[in-house]
Amino acid sequence: MGRIGEETVRAALQNDKGSEAKLMSWRVELLSETDGATSSIFNVTVKFEVAGTEEETCYVVKLSPTREFKDDDFHHLIFTKECRFYTEVMPMVTSILKQLGEQPIRFPKCYYHSLDEGKEILFLENLRVKGFQMRDKSLGLDMAHSCLVLRELGKLHAASYIFQSRSDIELTDKFDFFQTEWTHKFNLGCDWGTFMNSLLEKRLKAFEESEGYERIVKWLKRVLPEVWPLYEKQIERKSPFASIIHGDCWINNMLFRYDASGSPIEVVFLDLQGCRVASVALDLQHFLNLNVKGEIRRPNLDQLLASYYDSLRSTVTAGKTAVPFALDQLKEEYIDKGFYGALYGLLWLPVMCGPEEVDFTLAEYDDNHGIVDRSESDKPHLPTSLISVMEEWTELGLIS
Repeated sequence: MGRIGEETVRAALQNDKGSEAKLMSWRVELLSETDGATSSIFNVTVKFEVAGTEEETCYVVKLSPTREFKDDDFHHLIFTKECRFYTEVMPMVTSILKQLGEQPIRFPKCYYHSLDEGKEILFLENLRVKGFQMRDKSLGLDMAHSCLVLRELGKLHAASYIFQSRSDIELTDKFDFFQTEWTHKFNLGCDWGTFMNSLLEKRLKAFEESEGYERIVKWLKRVLPEVWPLYEKQIERKSPFASIIHGDCWINNMLFRYDASGSPIEVVFLDLQGCRVASVALDLQHFLNLNVKGEIRRPNLDQLLASYYDSLRSTVTAGKTAVPFALDQLKEEYIDKGFYGALYGLLWLPVMCGPEEVDFTLAEYDDNHGIVDRSESDKPHLPTSLISVMEEWTELGLIS
């Protein structure tokens, strides 16, 4: 917490309120809802004076884990991705949408960041004080929430396509931090493949111990030895679907604002550490399989994909850019990336769907078994949300 000091607090304050803002005091408290796997997150309340008037504001501050960093270190890489998304990608996306007369996509404003070794820190706008709320993940997202999120994802992807159509520079050259895939640098006691295998072996055991899942058991046994090559194939960049994507679209990485009737009217995306250039279908797979319960997702899949596509198409068209694919092609791509959605459901739904949040920090552990065991303590082995995902992808022909 030494990084949250007078110098950094004053810099954030003056970037937010202007150079005349005089720092008086600040208070730091650990936030209870964090992405503790990769960052420590704090609320910083600041008292300041402007033109003789005392005022108060607050910021969300993220710190990368305290340790020596190398340029290719996993934590440094994903922290760099998030900081540079806020300071480079977000201004590009906002500029394009404003030119089109569109409302910008809501991300927290970034008031200060440092990537200097030992001083990694990120000050962000605190949107909770502006009425934004985190949805209870046990409830999942209904159609109103889901369509709102999908429309915003459509705008994000569309801005990426518009930028690419107007530029001779490839996205991964313009934003070179996209060139390194974070899973290649995952080094928390094991590589990413070993981590996935450890979790999938637990899922296999759970399905083996339950009746009626013989087809899923056979499929898991077949894919386990080749899960990383299969994953690599899913994240390949291929035209016409490659775009800047969020990369971690789950419910705790979103905040919603509601009208007087309780209907969601605005969504903010958080936590861009997993951003990458890849198929837009990966964001759709991640979002729909992890956040939208089967009784909503399965009968309404065409409507959900159409909501996303209409937003992307209208934004791209307004930017006088050719629509990169048709709705039928998007549906084919969504099915083609089904392994990614099923895999992420297997990896994370048992962790997400317990009765209580388990607080775990990946960086605390020296071996992958410690990570997996701690992250799943007291969690149900086969939550209904996971069973629904697996049944759906059985029906769609992935699991056969």
